[in-house]
Amino acid sequence: MSPNPADPIVVVAKLLALWIGIELAAFIAPHIVILLAGVTGAVFGLMSWRSCTRIEAFGYVFAMTVVAWLFAGSCANLLMSYAGQTNPGPLLAPAAAGIAWTGHRWPAVGRWMLSLVRKAIEARAGS
Repeated sequence: MSPNPADPIVVVAKLLALWIGIELAAFIAPHIVILLAGVTGAVFGLMSWRSCTRIEAFGYVFAMTVVAWLFAGSCANLLMSYAGQTNPGPLLAPAAAGIAWTGHRWPAVGRWMLSLVRKAIEARAGS
């Protein structure tokens, strides 16, 4: 199966290959795409955060970008294995942007997920 030419990782890899070689570009391109998507998502998440100074805003965007970079690959792999696919590449950028966009709302997401688990356990115990 040939790579999709509209995939952002393929585009970045082709641009990087002009300067650093194909093998290194193929390794670095997913990380660059994840970081750019993470920064974009973090900036959108920052818009719903509290009023802050520029340094706090930079720290927020930096922290959420790092979190997105750490977890985007795992999230994309999980989604692709659930869908029965093998290439998580097309989902790396949306996963990174979504993780960073959620930002300061992760504790609320965790509480929501725990409530779903609790309801599922109660429903199973009741039957």
